[in-house]
Amino acid sequence: MTSSTFSEPHSSGLPYYQELARKGEVHFEPSREMYLVLSHRLVRRVLTDPHTFSCRNGIENVFKDATSAPALLGLDPPDHTRLRALAASAFTPQTVARLKRCTYELAHRVLNEVIEAGAMDVVADISDKLPLMVIAGILGLPRDDWKHFLRWSHYIAAAAAPTVTREKEADHRGPLLEMRRYLLAEIEDRRTRPMEDLLSRFVHADVEGARLDTEEVLSLTMLLVSAGHGTTANGIGQGIRWLLAHPDQLDKLRRDRRLLPTAVEEILRYDPPMYMVPRVVTRTVDLEGHTLEEGDRLLYVAATANRDENVFSYPDQFDITRDPNPHLSFGYGIHFCLGAALARQEMRAALDVILDRCLHLERADTAPLEHGGAVHLNGLKHLRVRFQPGAQCSVDVAAA
Repeated sequence: MTSSTFSEPHSSGLPYYQELARKGEVHFEPSREMYLVLSHRLVRRVLTDPHTFSCRNGIENVFKDATSAPALLGLDPPDHTRLRALAASAFTPQTVARLKRCTYELAHRVLNEVIEAGAMDVVADISDKLPLMVIAGILGLPRDDWKHFLRWSHYIAAAAAPTVTREKEADHRGPLLEMRRYLLAEIEDRRTRPMEDLLSRFVHADVEGARLDTEEVLSLTMLLVSAGHGTTANGIGQGIRWLLAHPDQLDKLRRDRRLLPTAVEEILRYDPPMYMVPRVVTRTVDLEGHTLEEGDRLLYVAATANRDENVFSYPDQFDITRDPNPHLSFGYGIHFCLGAALARQEMRAALDVILDRCLHLERADTAPLEHGGAVHLNGLKHLRVRFQPGAQCSVDVAAA
């Protein structure tokens, strides 16, 4: 595997990874001194054994320039268990259901800004905006500040890349410190003036008889801002991309919106928003004849796990009616994505509103699509489309 192949692990390079997977479930990549775990079976094994395949020293330093507390994604039990329970309280099915109206209204709002033009960049105009406006509302932060969150989220994603260099890390320091200052001011405000929002809940929560300290609240909030954006934004963009690339599936979804849930799952499987995730080995372990030692690094590749022919019939076929669909795009086990239900709802809302109001939707150009952001994430830089404008929509966004 060449460095260029490794640094561009998106759908354009998927056939290469699939060829590796056909040769074996585990592959050692010497230029990066990492193991790639490629099959659905072994990815699940890695994700269900955090004591052997640890997050620590993998991605826990993402926020190290902004806070001394490690990110939840980089924690193993018992610390992970303690903080996850608190964060999970924000994403119960009942809470997400209450946010449905708000999510749809925000989707209409962002589309209102471009609908009359009959053209838009799905990434810049819809998928980058909607998730951050939703998560800002949940946290109780001004939705109009989403532009700041967007910039910070992109820097966090780049800092989390498994291939990031020390030189690149320095480029991220300034924006992360800026984010720290912004959120510290909001946290201190909630200490004396609590509101009915998630940030206030973090600040005043009693976790095992103690309050979270400021650094823990800061780290948890930074994670929700960045994670609440990346996966969903990439999923919306890739969803429109692949529906346009498969007109029969697009037509099927236009005619029957009851297929939205399975369509979203197929989008997530077919081209996962997070392509690969790092882990660190804590003890000697055998993986399909490869002996991994303590300190060895690996990446589990969701994209190949989601195309495993031992699990999925016709895995290279994009089928919005696929059911069951046990993809691993949201992870598995204790690190299954906390916001998965909200991300699915946001994707459904965005697709539903776009299909309702953008008639005769098509790509505006034939230029090759460019992937943006960190190499382990699967987002597009741009997705320019044109359409016949549908009706304007007057919205009054409900409070989250």
